[in-house]
Amino acid sequence: MGIEYQKQLMAYDQSMFGPSAFDMSNFSPYNILAGFIFGTIGWGAWRYGRRLERTKPIMIGLALMVYPYFVFNSYLLWGIGLTLIVILWFHHDR
Repeated sequence: MGIEYQKQLMAYDQSMFGPSAFDMSNFSPYNILAGFIFGTIGWGAWRYGRRLERTKPIMIGLALMVYPYFVFNSYLLWGIGLTLIVILWFHHDR
């Protein structure tokens, strides 16, 4: 297996599935920070909802914990996270 074969495999992988999700260029400090912040807030919302048996904080908390794994654009990552936090703030008790 030479380098040319590996390049062909990478090209085939990217042509079928798009850019690799595990490419190191996706790990910017802002994305890591956003994942940590929103994951921590999501964990707190999930615990709050579970203790009070409220569905909406549980679902928003799960969304805050999971979505950073699937969004790689920094602006979109922060926008979705802030939107979910605003929704949680105004609708946590309904």
